[in-house]
Amino acid sequence: MAVLGRRGERPVKAFLTCVAFCAALTAAPAWAEQSPASAAWTDPTGAFSIDYEAQGWTPIDPADLAPQDGDVLLIEHNGFQASGQMRMCGVRSVVVPNAPPNMPQARANLAVANRTQADFEAITSAPLSSFERTELNGVAVASFSFEQGRYLNFWRLFYLSHGTQTLQVNVTCGMTRPANDAEIANVNAVLGTLRIHGAAQ
Repeated sequence: MAVLGRRGERPVKAFLTCVAFCAALTAAPAWAEQSPASAAWTDPTGAFSIDYEAQGWTPIDPADLAPQDGDVLLIEHNGFQASGQMRMCGVRSVVVPNAPPNMPQARANLAVANRTQADFEAITSAPLSSFERTELNGVAVASFSFEQGRYLNFWRLFYLSHGTQTLQVNVTCGMTRPANDAEIANVNAVLGTLRIHGAAQ
């Protein structure tokens, strides 16, 4: 499956058939706004942010979002897009419906910590080019990339205990071939700005 399609197709397609707690994901439709006081975009819950403007990225028309599927942000790099090749990133945040309320973050982290590279390859239906598990402010984050046909895909995945709910968050970037080293480095720089501001302990 192509995770990110060219403009004119649905920009962000579903990635996970739930990795951890459930067989299906329901939408968490919410809209975020850019804060004029900061270059960093903060998600509607206020729990995490991405600083994409400094890397030359701008939001895509909200009409291209699918809020019923949890899409909260789509961005593109205007300079790279001008080459006619797709260069897009997106954030999808969905409520895990069968997760118990008020789940401790340590338990939510198991959805990432207990999954191996092979588990993620079963989901992506493609071998991973890179795979790493890290922790940001007490939240386990899976970082991985893979190639699929003409698409290069780069991911950050984490589960966030927020209030009474547990959120599954996918931060994804995709590009079509050919992609040079500078473009790939730019995408990784955007993903590297991910900050998690707090989660239930």
